[in-house]
Amino acid sequence: MGNKPGTAVSEDDLMAITAMAHVTKFDKKELELLRSKCSELDSAMVKKTQYEEMIGRIRLRKSDREILDKMFILFDETGDAMVDWKCFLVGLSLLLKTANFDEKLRFSFSLFDNKDDGRISREDCEAALKAMNETIGWFGDKNLDEENLETMVEQHFEGHPSVDAEGMYAYTENLNAFSKNPSLEGIIKKPNTKEATYRDIQGTLSK
Repeated sequence: MGNKPGTAVSEDDLMAITAMAHVTKFDKKELELLRSKCSELDSAMVKKTQYEEMIGRIRLRKSDREILDKMFILFDETGDAMVDWKCFLVGLSLLLKTANFDEKLRFSFSLFDNKDDGRISREDCEAALKAMNETIGWFGDKNLDEENLETMVEQHFEGHPSVDAEGMYAYTENLNAFSKNPSLEGIIKKPNTKEATYRDIQGTLSK
């Protein structure tokens, strides 16, 4: 998914996603505005031109705009200037400074809840977690091995009581099935240990 900066930048040059959130002023209201605009699209993909039009209607600091533009590039899997908007917004949710992990996870799962009934499929659950996992990796945090993540999701859907007879995970009532998962505790929920400023992250953004 996208172009990973870790292939071109040393680990010391990369900023943890929690440090990135410390720098940004991007908030849930702005994220929800983007979600509303993307939901109006008749496609699962949002083009760069559409993204720029949407983001142009939201008042963002210049530094926040640069970070979001960088995230768009990272989520552009094929280099054809378009991204899966649901996965993109999952990544952006990690930038929310005031939201805790449970709130970010609930928001991410809700993006894939097409029926708005508090349930998501195994495929969508995996897509949301992979988007989160890869985002933290792009910004220098140690993330889960993709195979381990897939195994974690598989084991959950094979035997957890929060999965119904239709194979759907009732995430609204059983969010802690993943939010309290030990595999995620030390990875996605890792606290911010870097007191960062925007100047600190400029090297990462320019790669």
